[in-house]
Amino acid sequence: LLIVLTLAELNIIPQPNSVKLHSNERFKLNDISINVPSEPEWIEQAEYLSHFLFTAGLPRAHLHIGARSKGINILQSNKVDIPKEGYILDIKSKYVNITASTPSGAFYAIQTLLQLLSPEVFSKSRTLMDWSLPGVTISDSPRFSYRGQHLDVSRHFMPVPFIKRFINQLALHKINHFHWHLTDDQGWRIEIKKWPLLTEIGAKRKETVGDGIPHSGHYSQEEIKEIVEHARTRHITIVPEIELPGHSLAILAAYPEFGAPNVTHPEVATTWGVFSRTIFPHVATLDFLADVLNEVMDLFPGPYIHIGGDEFDAMQWVNHDPLKQHESVDMIQDFVGYLEWLAARRGRRLIAWGEMIAESLGKKTMFMNWLFENKKRFNRHQTIQALQSYCYFNRYQTNSFDLQPPAFRAVTTLQMTYNFEPIPPDVPKKEKDMIIGVEGCLWSEHVRLPAHVEYMVWPRAAALAEVGWTSREMMDYVDFRQRWEIHQKRLDHMRVNYF
Repeated sequence: LLIVLTLAELNIIPQPNSVKLHSNERFKLNDISINVPSEPEWIEQAEYLSHFLFTAGLPRAHLHIGARSKGINILQSNKVDIPKEGYILDIKSKYVNITASTPSGAFYAIQTLLQLLSPEVFSKSRTLMDWSLPGVTISDSPRFSYRGQHLDVSRHFMPVPFIKRFINQLALHKINHFHWHLTDDQGWRIEIKKWPLLTEIGAKRKETVGDGIPHSGHYSQEEIKEIVEHARTRHITIVPEIELPGHSLAILAAYPEFGAPNVTHPEVATTWGVFSRTIFPHVATLDFLADVLNEVMDLFPGPYIHIGGDEFDAMQWVNHDPLKQHESVDMIQDFVGYLEWLAARRGRRLIAWGEMIAESLGKKTMFMNWLFENKKRFNRHQTIQALQSYCYFNRYQTNSFDLQPPAFRAVTTLQMTYNFEPIPPDVPKKEKDMIIGVEGCLWSEHVRLPAHVEYMVWPRAAALAEVGWTSREMMDYVDFRQRWEIHQKRLDHMRVNYF
């Protein structure tokens, strides 16, 4: 029986940018071979595909190095018309060709290939069925180079197995950056060997908003290495966030000497909000931050370190400066300039939230925009768009608050996220080129459990993944909703607790 699909029935998320159907072709996955270039990073993609198919119920594929024949061919191309993360997936009755210029492109072709199979391929139990792929040629590459998802594990800690599971979910949607918010007023979640009280004291709070239940948790350096490696195999760069200089009560609970002089510093915060007490830029504080950031950079090999910077008023520093000789802008510029220097000497770049960029920092620091609809004032900085109205997934998903778990009291619907255009109208081309991507954010004040994380993120993160990947002219919300109906079956097999 030859099953013929229409373009609308392919149901791929994010939507590919070019699709051509071959209605009389279909590739059957019976006793298959995967032919792959000899370099280890390419072999890794073939092994990933082979393992995925075998887990779902297909026979284990035979891997052949450097060959090309019937079966699945993973081909390295040096053509300049295939972008870094792009691919061509060509499926005919006798072969499947995956052509890419990088292993990342091959990996994203594999994500598309898996979505062309029956949803049962995403089950962890082996399924006996007639596995086959539709005849199709897909030429695809992302609109933006940065496609991110943020997760706050400070307000509520999330265990290692879930972090890996969440990374797998991001990879399916071709999201390539995981922004890991590791520190805040309510908890410090990363082991720093030189400063052990950060986790011995800073990772623990006595209760949460008066519930009387202690909350704690942190990631050891070995656990972080394990997660970083897992993300690497999913072509995801982890962006660690060490929140500075505000949102730093967990630091001060552990090491009060890094606060302003003659100020009593509290315990790890047990409520939400913005607190006035922060670290103070003593020489000793800067030395401490150098130790912390160097250990962070030892653990995370990616190019970016996020330093927070939101909801901080530098006048707090001026008011506690005994000589009163500095302007607030000068103090914050000197502080961030030091952090930029620390990062640059290790070949890294800083990312900061919008308020800090508003203080006229150097061009090297990237801007994560959660507040400002008008990008023009920040045209000196590469920008990741994470505007709260469209990209903050801690908000309610519909106006029916009483039918949803507690959330931040504002609404970001699926359609709002899907219709988000990261490049504002009438922006000159030079400024358009400075907008490098999008990111969804989940702050976890109200999110206590992994299943609740999934509930808040999906399907809005799938919609934003399409914003980041698919060209605007290929996007259609009604079509996305139809594809989402099928996509839910994939997530059901993965046991994802979507909204």
